[in-house]
Amino acid sequence: MNIERGSLKKDKSVIWDVLVILLYSAINIVVLIRHEPWEDEARAWLIARDLDLLSIFKQMAYEGTPALWHMLLVPLAKVFPDKSKVLLLLTTPLDSQE
Repeated sequence: MNIERGSLKKDKSVIWDVLVILLYSAINIVVLIRHEPWEDEARAWLIARDLDLLSIFKQMAYEGTPALWHMLLVPLAKVFPDKSKVLLLLTTPLDSQE
């Protein structure tokens, strides 16, 4: 009988864990949809979009973030020069108003 109670407690624990993760994910999705880029985010995007690789490394002397971050942004910024289009692409499936 103790084994069954232990199993029931584990099942409730798993359910609780799943509910917490789902709530956390839902809050993050809402925040992501409503997020507006701050100056540092927009600046990193513009650097990745507008500069070539050598110029990005030269610009890093004036930036507070490492070049790796900009290198990760370069492929997206080159394919999607307008950040709003990338955000639209990412959030449209989640947005039920359109």
